[in-house]
Amino acid sequence: MLLWCRMKDRRKVCEGGRGMINKNSQESAKLTGRQRRAIPLVLAARNVEEGCRAAGITTTTWYTWMTRNATFKADVDRQREAVISEALDRLKAAVNQAVEGLTSLMNAEEKHIRLRACEKVVDYFFKNREIQDIEERLTRLEKLVTENGNHGEFHQKTSRDARKGY
Repeated sequence: MLLWCRMKDRRKVCEGGRGMINKNSQESAKLTGRQRRAIPLVLAARNVEEGCRAAGITTTTWYTWMTRNATFKADVDRQREAVISEALDRLKAAVNQAVEGLTSLMNAEEKHIRLRACEKVVDYFFKNREIQDIEERLTRLEKLVTENGNHGEFHQKTSRDARKGY
């Protein structure tokens, strides 16, 4: 197979055979400085296009890195998970404060505020109960599928469960 190489964006890019091979980023576990700078900018942006503009790269470059560079994609995924985890931790902390605030409104002087607070508490209770019921039903269905493996038996049992009100 004939292979030819050239320098592109300070990286050695080789072409030939089936598509392009980026020697520096495919075979090496290291990211370029440009790639390291782009990741947090794109993840912090409202969308990929804005992030790419902030990073000084094109969206084509971003998607090329994502599809042709497993190391880059893994680092993006790792940093994205870290951002999501941090955001969820902040939300968890805020939930306790929100619950305290909502329940304290149940004792407000204004009748309409008390009523809305009570409605919200009851709504959240029933939504939570509904989710628990769905999780229990899903667990039973998954168990039936695992135990039987036969779709005919699974269908009969789930139809019977439906008649019982599950």
